[in-house]
Amino acid sequence: MGLAAARGAPGELRRERAAFLTGHDVSPIVRPEVVESWRRSTRRGVVPDHLDLHYSPELDAHSELCRAALPVLDHLAERLDTSRTALVLADEHAGILARWAGDSTVLAALDGVEAVPGVHLDERRAGTNGLGTTIELDRPTVISGAEHYADRYQTFTCAGVPIHHPLDGRALGVLDLVCPDGDANGLMIPVVAGTVDEIRRRLLELVTGFDRVLLERFLVERRSRRDPLVVLGGEVVLANTAATRVLHAADHDLLRRLTSGVGGDVLDAEVTLSAGTVVRLQGEPVTDVPGRVGWVLDVDIVSDGCDREASGGRKAGAAVPAAPMRHRPRRSPGTADELDDAGGYSRAWQRTLVDARRHAGFDLPVLVHGEEGSGKLTLLQAMWRRGGRPGTIRVADAALLVVDGPVAFLGRLRSWLAEPGGLVVLRHLHVLGRPEAVAVTALLDEVADTDVHLAATATCTGGEDGLDVPLALRDRVGVASVTVPPLRDRRPDIPLVIDRLRQHHPAIRALTPATVDALVRADWPGNVRQLRNVLLRAAAARPGGLIEVDDLPFSPLQSARRPLTHLEQLEMTAIVTHLRETGGNKLEAAANLGISRSTLYRKIRAYGIDA
Repeated sequence: MGLAAARGAPGELRRERAAFLTGHDVSPIVRPEVVESWRRSTRRGVVPDHLDLHYSPELDAHSELCRAALPVLDHLAERLDTSRTALVLADEHAGILARWAGDSTVLAALDGVEAVPGVHLDERRAGTNGLGTTIELDRPTVISGAEHYADRYQTFTCAGVPIHHPLDGRALGVLDLVCPDGDANGLMIPVVAGTVDEIRRRLLELVTGFDRVLLERFLVERRSRRDPLVVLGGEVVLANTAATRVLHAADHDLLRRLTSGVGGDVLDAEVTLSAGTVVRLQGEPVTDVPGRVGWVLDVDIVSDGCDREASGGRKAGAAVPAAPMRHRPRRSPGTADELDDAGGYSRAWQRTLVDARRHAGFDLPVLVHGEEGSGKLTLLQAMWRRGGRPGTIRVADAALLVVDGPVAFLGRLRSWLAEPGGLVVLRHLHVLGRPEAVAVTALLDEVADTDVHLAATATCTGGEDGLDVPLALRDRVGVASVTVPPLRDRRPDIPLVIDRLRQHHPAIRALTPATVDALVRADWPGNVRQLRNVLLRAAAARPGGLIEVDDLPFSPLQSARRPLTHLEQLEMTAIVTHLRETGGNKLEAAANLGISRSTLYRKIRAYGIDA
């Protein structure tokens, strides 16, 4: 994972730390970021055996971070087992806000080293530690045993993940997982990162007023384009991935000043960014009932930072009237990569998108297969829009044969195949009987050289590769193939899938974090379709307010495993992810996770993972 707690054995690290404190050189077994933190601690006058910690009893327990994080962590604390672990939440200055543990002896140990609410553990006071050093580095960080600068923390391993506001990227604090040094393993960071993701989702739920208007506009605009896009207003700056490659934090104030000086409803100017890049900004206002609350900006690169002549030697921030447009204008909705927001960011889904993008032009017949309810037709529709092909999608559903009869079904299919352009989808291919499959094969042979695009969906029910489809038919509709993974293999995507379902079904209202957590942990044998139906039933059970866990009709959500705690679920997800990445190679997966092979085997058995 690239986040190993320590390179050397505990005894070696203790010797290296002692050598450092007595002015000697440190060997490469100590990680460079730890050595740099030790040096910062020394320069700041931290005394390893006598810390002078700052205590602030007035820390804001009603801050934005606390309002978002406390419900998530309180609910998690109810399911912490008796393992010797604790969660510590701190603000952006490493001031401890709250702690949770499944074993009171862990809290007692933290009390013994003054790691209590109100105490600040920033590097200036506490030296190298899981809270302060995570804030200094602003990235997930593990500090293990003798890597701590102060004597008192030597028996702990701490894995911290910074918490940033999902709207404007402000640093809000850090969440730290603490355990005895001997209990540490490479799963600590994935566990904490998963919990931080829940806190960030909760922060979005708390967004109100103008910020909510800006967020909703950003989400809409992002779906319709891939070029650099910025939505800003007040203190909020939202940028898609393409824009973050062009803009730096120093440019945000420039954009605010530029937009605040625009009196009309159109912005069109060239400016020089902090890195010397000249960009053209074209914008339109974001409005709400009271009036304008922000701007939507398209960012087009005119010249990079190396082209000083093109920028006329202007300093950063200089704005001039825009030259005639030399770059693509704003896209209209529906012309961007429709697959970008088609389902999620899990590794399983990203592998599917690689094939989906490759075959989005439908130059070859495409067969999309997967479990029932996994979203096969939805993916095909997104591929067609992404490919930018003209014409409509016509769906010949083989499941309707029992209603329409084979003559009507085959006649309709023949007429569609005879029409040029468009996409003809053979849905539920696996239910065709042998006579019908032979007839469909003959129809496809008739149009083999015509300008018709062909696709099919089939549910995995058995046979070769899980597909019970006659080979002759499969050869004609499955020249290209895309596999849709089941929802249980895409657990990190479930919150995003829920958001998409809410967009298409207004009856589904917002969910509490605990409800989202319960849905993520369910097995979903019926996949996305089952999730949709569960949410609709839950919404009907609660006409108003947030959907609670008790509103969920969980009877169809059967699981062969015992209910897992949240930490166990995150740990299991990390193990499954790394096993998939390594093709089931347990030795390599254990090394990537930072745990021993015996530990990995034990957890595979405990969680019932099919390796």
